[in-house]
This record gives sequence, C-alpha cells and structure tokens, in this order.
Amino acid sequence: MISSLRPRLLATVLGVFGVATFLSPQPAAAANAASASPDRIWKSADSMPAAPVNGRVEIKTSQFKAFTVDRAQLSTSLSQAPMEFTAAANGSGPAEITLPKPDGSFARFRIEEVALMEPGLAAKYPGIKTYRGRGIDDPTAMLQLDVNPETMHAQVLSPSGAWYVDPYWQGNGSLYMSYAKNDLLSGDRQFECLVDHDHSKDGTTRTAAATGGATAAKAATAGTMLRSYRIAFATSAQYSLYHGGAAMEVPKILAAIVTMNNRVSGVYETELGIRMILVENQEVIIATTTNPTPYSDTPGDIGTNPAYLDQKIGEPNYDIGHVVTTGSGGIAGLGVVCRGFNVVSGGSAKARGTTGTNPPVGDGFWIDFVAHEIGHQFGGNHTFDGTGSNCGTNQNDETAYEVGSGTTIQAYAGICGNQNTQRNSDPFFHFISLKEMFGFASGAAGRAPVVVQKNASSGDGPPEEEEANPGSGTLNPTGPEVTWKGTAPGGASEGELSCVEGVNCDTFILTLSGDAGDWANKVAQITFTWPSPVDDYDIYVRKGSVNGPLVASSASSSQPEVVTIDPAVRDVGTGQFAVRVVYFAAVGAAGQYNAVAKPIDLTTPGDAPTCAVLTPTGNLPPTAEAGPNYKIPARTPFTLTATNASDPNGDPITFIWEEADLGPGPKDANTPDDGRNPLFRDFVPKLSPSRTFPSFPYILNNANVPPVTYTGTSPTGAVCAAGRTCVTGETLPTTTRELNFNLTARDNIFGGWTMDAMKLDVIDGGKGFAVTAPNAPATVEGGSALTVTWDVANTTGPEINTTNVNILVALDAALGPNGEEPVFRMLLANTPNDGSEVVTLPKVNTSKARIMVQAVGNVFFDISDADFTIATPGVGPLPSQLLNISTRLRVQTGDNVLIGGFIVTGDAPKKVVLRAVGPSLSSGGTPVAGRLDDPTLELLDSAGNPLAFNDNWKDSEGRPEVESQGLQPTDDRESAIARTLAPGLYTAIVRGANSSTGVALVEAYDGDRSSLTKLANISSRGFVETGDNVMIGGFIVGDQSSGIRVVARAIGPSLKAQLPQALDDPTLQLVDQNGNTIRANDNWKDSPDRGAIETAGLAPTADAESALVATLTPAPYTAIVRGRGDTAGVGLVEVYHIPNP
Repeated sequence: MISSLRPRLLATVLGVFGVATFLSPQPAAAANAASASPDRIWKSADSMPAAPVNGRVEIKTSQFKAFTVDRAQLSTSLSQAPMEFTAAANGSGPAEITLPKPDGSFARFRIEEVALMEPGLAAKYPGIKTYRGRGIDDPTAMLQLDVNPETMHAQVLSPSGAWYVDPYWQGNGSLYMSYAKNDLLSGDRQFECLVDHDHSKDGTTRTAAATGGATAAKAATAGTMLRSYRIAFATSAQYSLYHGGAAMEVPKILAAIVTMNNRVSGVYETELGIRMILVENQEVIIATTTNPTPYSDTPGDIGTNPAYLDQKIGEPNYDIGHVVTTGSGGIAGLGVVCRGFNVVSGGSAKARGTTGTNPPVGDGFWIDFVAHEIGHQFGGNHTFDGTGSNCGTNQNDETAYEVGSGTTIQAYAGICGNQNTQRNSDPFFHFISLKEMFGFASGAAGRAPVVVQKNASSGDGPPEEEEANPGSGTLNPTGPEVTWKGTAPGGASEGELSCVEGVNCDTFILTLSGDAGDWANKVAQITFTWPSPVDDYDIYVRKGSVNGPLVASSASSSQPEVVTIDPAVRDVGTGQFAVRVVYFAAVGAAGQYNAVAKPIDLTTPGDAPTCAVLTPTGNLPPTAEAGPNYKIPARTPFTLTATNASDPNGDPITFIWEEADLGPGPKDANTPDDGRNPLFRDFVPKLSPSRTFPSFPYILNNANVPPVTYTGTSPTGAVCAAGRTCVTGETLPTTTRELNFNLTARDNIFGGWTMDAMKLDVIDGGKGFAVTAPNAPATVEGGSALTVTWDVANTTGPEINTTNVNILVALDAALGPNGEEPVFRMLLANTPNDGSEVVTLPKVNTSKARIMVQAVGNVFFDISDADFTIATPGVGPLPSQLLNISTRLRVQTGDNVLIGGFIVTGDAPKKVVLRAVGPSLSSGGTPVAGRLDDPTLELLDSAGNPLAFNDNWKDSEGRPEVESQGLQPTDDRESAIARTLAPGLYTAIVRGANSSTGVALVEAYDGDRSSLTKLANISSRGFVETGDNVMIGGFIVGDQSSGIRVVARAIGPSLKAQLPQALDDPTLQLVDQNGNTIRANDNWKDSPDRGAIETAGLAPTADAESALVATLTPAPYTAIVRGRGDTAGVGLVEVYHIPNP
C-alpha cells in the first residue's frame, strides 16, 4: 500500500543564495482559483443557497469557501479506489480524486479504500466507506475521507496547515465548506480533561517518560508496523439525539461515529502507525429510543462504561472503549488500552475513557478533545506547563514541556485562559507524547534471564519480621534479566494494609547499573505475574529505599502487570530502587508473585504483550541528525538545522524542533527565563530542516524581543480566540542555562519518524551579540563601502570561542506571502569576529536592505534592526525579473538529452552562471533515484555555435566566478560554466558522459542582478516520462515587490514534424515555492487565460498543448509538464516574461 501512495514527483533541490527550489505541487492560490475542479466533481458556489428545512450549520468558522458536489461523479471516482494492501492497490495504483481548498482552488490526491469497520458491521452498512490518500500536488499532504448515503467529510494534514471539507448544514450534502483549522471557531470552551489517576481502577503504570534532552542521543524510530485496535464507541442519549434526530436513527449516528473515528484514527495513523477499527457489534452500544444506554452525560460515565461494554460487546471483543456524550468533559485512564477486567472498576480498564462537549462535532471536538482523551488511554500524559484556568492542577511534571497551554494534541490549547498560546490544538503529537504512546504500544525485546533468589534463609516463604531487604539483584542496561519470587502481605482487615514502610514488607532491592547516559533510549521494565488468582494489589517502586521518593507505582487486578523505571527522567537516574508489592483487600492472606526485570530498548520493536493486529507497512522511517551541541550568548537569535536527513523510501520529510526543558514545576506562561523553564512553543512540522529562534517576524520587527502576548492573529500565524489575549511563547534566554532541543523528522507514513537531540549552553554576559551599525534608517550609495559594526558580547572568549563571522545583506528584507524568510547574500565570508568590518554594497536600488552578522561554526547571529536604502546613481529601480531558470528531467541519449534555452534581454552584456547537476540531486535530503552520475554541459549561441563546454566544474575556466557567486556544485563530477553573454538566445545542453542516462538538472543563474539586462524566459526540451521523471522547470522572480507577468507553455504535438516521439497531450502546472498550485491547464483553449495568451502572441499551434498566465511576486516557482494519462514523449516547457497589462 505504501508504494501505491508514494508521490510520483520527488524534486526538492535546495541550495545557497539564488538557487531555485522545486517542490512537488500543492494547491492553488485564491486569486487564480478556478470555478470547477478539473474532474468536474466540485463547483464553486457563487451564492449561498437557501437553507434546507431544519438546516443547522454543522461547523462554525471565521471564513470558508463554499462548494457544491456532483455526488454521482464523486461516487464513480471513489468506486475506482482499490482496497489497501491488495494486489490492485500495489499494481495499477490507487484512484485519483480532487478536493476543494479553503482558498478556492483544488488539490489532487491518490486514494485507496481503508476498512475502519469490522467486516460484519461494514456488510450491514455498505453505503458508509472510508478512504485514505496522499497528495499528488503536495506529497506531504495526508487525506482521510469518509462517505455515507447523505454526506462526505475530508481531513487533510499538511505542513502548510490542516484543512477540511465538511457539510455546511448538518446531515445535508447540498453544500460543502472548505476551511482551515486556524479558522475553526472554538467559542467559549469550558472543556477540562481530568486524567484518571486512580490507577486501582485501570491497572496502569504511570510511566516516567524519557525527557529527550541532550543525554538522549538518539530516540526511537517508528513506521515499520501498522497496529490496528478494535474500538467500541458507546453514546449517551444526548449524543444520539444530536446526530440521529428525535428518532435517534442508527445509520446517521453510526455515520457520525465513522467520521469521528476516521479523523482521529487518521491522525494516529500518520503520527504513530496506530489505527482504530469499529467493532462488529458497534450498533448495540448506540443509544436509541428502543436501546437506552446507562450514561448520564457526565464525567461519571467513565465508571459506567467498563461494565457496560463488557456486557454488550464482550470483554474479548474490543481493545479500547470510549463513550462520547455532550456533557461529560474529558476523563480517561492512563495507559489502559488492552487491559482487561478490574475488580475495583467492575469492568475492563480498557473502557475507561469518555469525551463530551456540545456540540459534539468538528475538529474542535474530534481532535482537540476525543483524540486527546484517547491519547491518555494510549499512555500519553499532558504536555503543557501553564497553570491558568483549566490548566490548573492538571499539569504533569514529567512531561510539561510546552509553554502555557501548549499547542499539540496532549496539551490544552484554547482552554487555559490568559495562558493560551492559540485557539485550537494543532493535529500532531509532541515528541514526548510520541515516545510515551509509541513505547506503550510497541514494547521491546528482552534478554536471557538470570534468577536471583530472595535470600538464602527465607526462600520463597513469608518475609521475616523487620526484614526490609529480603532480596536484591543488579540489572545492567544490556541485560540479562533479573527475576525473583515474593510474597505480598495481606491486610489485617478488609481494605487495611498491615505492611508499612520498612516493616513486614516484602521488598526487593533492584540496582540499575551505570548512569543515565548508559540507559539513553532504554527503560527498566518489571513484569509481575501471580501463580494463582488474587483480588488486587499495590506495587511501589521508590528511589533508594522503602522510604525514598516514589518513582513508579501501579495497582491492578490479578493480571500481568508492568512497572517501568526510566533513568532519563529528572531525579530518577540509576542506582538502587526498592520494589515492594502489597496484596490488598483480602483478610490476613498472602499472595505469591513472580517478577521479571529487564532492560527495554525503545528503538527496537519487541515482544511486549499487545492486543493489536500488526501489519508490516513496507515503510522505513527517515533518518536525520540534530547536529553537535553549541555554546551561545544569551539574548541572541539562533537557527537550528537538521543534517544528514534522508528517507529510504524517497518520501518527503517534515521537521520539527521542540524545546525539551521541563523546569522546576508548573509555571505562569508569562514568567521570564528563570534558568530552567521552557521558553519556546511548538509549531507545525515543516519541510524546512531549520527553525530560527525566535521566529523571523520578531527579529525583523521587534529587535529580537517578541511581545509577551498577542491578540487576534500573531505575526507567525497563530490565532487567538476573539476577545482573548494569548501568550506568544517565544522568549530568548536571558540567563546562563542549558537549552535542550529535540528534533523529530517525519515521513508522515504510518508513523514513520526518527528523533535526535542536541543542547545549547547559554552564557549570559549581560548583553547579546548584536549588530550596532547600520541599525537605523539611512541611505547608502550602491557600490560604496559600508562599515558594519557589532557587539561581540564576549563571544570570542574561551567559553563560546567564535573567532570568525560572515557578513550578509538582504536586498528585500521582508517576509514572503507565506512567511518565507528573506534571502541573505554573502558580502564578506569568514572575517574576524572583532566587531567592525568594511564591506562593499551591491549596485542596486532598494529600500529594504538589512545586514546580518552570522557566527562561523556556530548557530547564533543578529540582523540590523531597521531597513536602510541602497541608492545607485544611473541605475533605475531594479525590476522584478527571472533571476534563475532551471529544468529537471531524465536525460537520455540522441534527441532526448536535456536542452535548456534562455534569452538575455536588454542592450548590455549579462553575467550568467550555468550548472549541470546530477550526482547531488536530492529530495528532502534523500538522493533522487536514477540520477545522472556524470553530467556534461555545453553552451550554444542562437546559431548553434558552441561557446563553452565543461565536464567536472573544478576544471572549468569560470571556476573562480562560480565560487564567488556561491554556486559551486557539491559534487566534483557536476559541471558549471560562467560567462558574460551579450543579449540574445542561448541553449544549454546536458548529456551523460559516455552516453550515460539519468535524472539531471540544468540551471542558469543571473550573475549580476544590478544590471537592467535580464534573463527573460525559460525554454527547455526533453523526454517527459512518468512518475518522478516528468519535466520540472524552475525559475525565481526577484528582487522588488512589484511582481511580473509570465506566460507558461507546455508544447508537444507541434514538435512531431521534427520529433516523432513528441508528447501527444502535455499538461501544465505552475507551483509556488511551498508546492501550492497557482495555475494548471490541459488544452490551452479551455484556459480562462486564452485571451491574454493570444494577445501576447504566444498561443500554441496545437489545441492539445497547454498554456497559462500568472502574475507572480518575488519567489521561486516551478512549471511541471506531464503527459495526460501518464503518457510519455518529448515535450517542451517554456516560461516567458511579458509586460504587465
């Protein structure tokens, strides 16, 4: 199944200043949105139709786009979707479907059917189906879609933000709304999650989880196995009335449960490789007029659910149970999935979970609340550090990494009063949640046992009077196991314990050898079993002795019980632990038990008991490294970047950097840096491997000091509820301290991720490393010398020891339309860190210049606080232009080599750098399959005369210019040419040395952006194949903000006279740097741009050829040519710069 949903386009070529970025296409921009989807399933609703009778708005948002759907056409498309893991899915591949985006454009997905109901239930309701998919335009986008006889629902998780398609009116499929998660209105939410810490009812271990700090060099990886659990969702009468109407119609209620489970399971599947499948007799626990359920719509329903589900479903027939209501709030047992009957709770612990709000619909309910409570059932603790409102006493010290309310699923976004960081949760788990929940679900392998007797004198009998330490053993981080047998003293009367601390206690002293570093990514797991049934017992694990601090505990029935000791947790570590078992509830009796302690490697899937059905996914997780530790000055921005990132399956990788500092306890989110508290909030994982602290808007606009609070929408895009104040959650350190960070790299396939950690030692010298000049608005002449000064802030001393810096300039120091950071160009590299340097400014005209001084061999930097103007006499305003042009495809031989054409316009020569890239081609850090090992490069003039040739760039006569531009290829076998060219037409040809073949990239860079002479168009020809080997043409628009107008064309049939293998029906897609589809066309005469294309004199000669027009602001763009229906042939992609109207 994985291979069938793999993206068929892998092309991210990242580099230094001026390098084009090719991203697989994503959805289109609103300004150019089409009125109907290409497959004709969706059509924009120009006006809102009249509400149906009893129409109730399903979900409330601040903004959305409205669409109607052709249900028959949708059904036809969905009927072509193969079932996952079948030969059809792995052979012909999944079906394609289009969905409307919140901006009014459309996105394409490859989909396959997924069974989220057990076969018997699915057979009863054939009209209810679920699907999963992956983006064609955005391969990082994961889709969950469900349909029922009346409506459909869709959820898309993407680095660019989650978005949804839902009915506008409840239960009515006549009108749909597409909206972003950020636009979902939460209202005045009073929800509170009360984690059930009465573990006598759930039999769980409250595991102290690994911190993921700098001591944990490499954490667990995941993604190779899909774990499927049978889930039973019971409903209260109030929930059934909401979804089923007064008649409480089961099909409607079940459809609502399927939508909810598809959303929740979709997140769990993407994040953890966990799937939840509705049990076969789900209907019998749905409240109806003839089948009342015993729920009161209150938090007390958690106590009712276990016995009821055991009675109605049967304890062996489900793995996790949950009751949904409209008023129970949220409460769940911790780590109870798969756990069976419990004497105290009167039913299976695995059913201890309930969620209820009114209305019980939408992602504010399904993800923020239901997924959160189920997260507890899978062992995930709260992750927020705030204390406001509902945060209150619900914080968990061992996992409180998130500032304020936090933003991830196991946090409390939107319900912590003035400590909220944003209105709603983001649909992903914090790294500590992934560790806890994956560790709970997966287990790990143990080693051969070594038996250690209790003691020689007492054997396995009752403990001796006053004997506090009847047995002992040492567990090494590499094993082997330690086992012992014991007797748990009973109570003197019912419910009374006769065993007190240090007296009459059967206590085993377990020593964990080594230090916390030896146990990195490992825990000590103790499993207790009873030779004969008992009623109940308590287990205590204390650090040092029976009177030491409690580090783990558990209480359960006579089932195998597991207690975990994690040495990586603060104040736990290694050394001696007192393990005591007390048999509880019997009168004067004693219970025999067996115990096995073993080391668990969290990075190795193992043999821990599980009720899940395991299915190999064929997926392998990505790899990435956080890099070395650094010492940095306080009060100074820094950027962390993942290195050596790759994915064995070629999947796009998303990255997130999360702070891993717990602090000494619950904190007001407005507390300044106290030397231990967390300072930085989470953001949604992105394609970029880097994160800058604080976010760039606060560096450009706030002199590195973000405001403590914000209202409305923050500069980073976070949304605070109307009328509320939220916490920014980004504060540079101001004390001498450690900052620990966890890197998680995801492939977003069945929980495929890997983690790494690094540490920053912050040195507070009373001031930050800072640019001091230019630091105010001023006008400077282009080409002149500029003195740059900065406060070294003791960074050359022995503690930080940064001897050199780079000095860079941004010519347009403004954030892009999607928050892109400005591009900085090197002015002076590797100069002494002495606080002053003279640089020469480029000959340009701009009013938005900024200077950056950047540490060499470290991660800190600073940017000047204000824009300054560079004015160059005799040079007009620098117009927007094509700064570089590039094309990537599979290079063959003969006529099917890669041919790139470009035009130099104007009346003066232009410095141009050309490159042929092959061996270093990668996508998200992953080498592109089938890349050309040894590309050669030839430059021809308009008459076809050769001007230059190169094979291996280091042998090029233009090598000094290539290096001065920062454009040197990363592999010696790649080729480069630097030439100054007169205005005219030019052609660059890429071949494989010795007639070799493979995927290659040809690039042409503007080497002198101050000149009014410019690169005017891209025209590249080659053999267009399928999958990853389509034709990808890239270009950059810059420098100013006025924008330019372009015509893009995809040519095929009109080439047939010269090239019989020409592409019959080329399609064209124009994509921005984030992969968003701006425009798309198949057959230019059907384009709404036809008139503009003809006016420009660029109408293709064949109707089957494609063309489009777009006005573009400064940024990288990509034009992609495919053959319709996955056909192949020679094609031509062209991008022309035309005048604005």
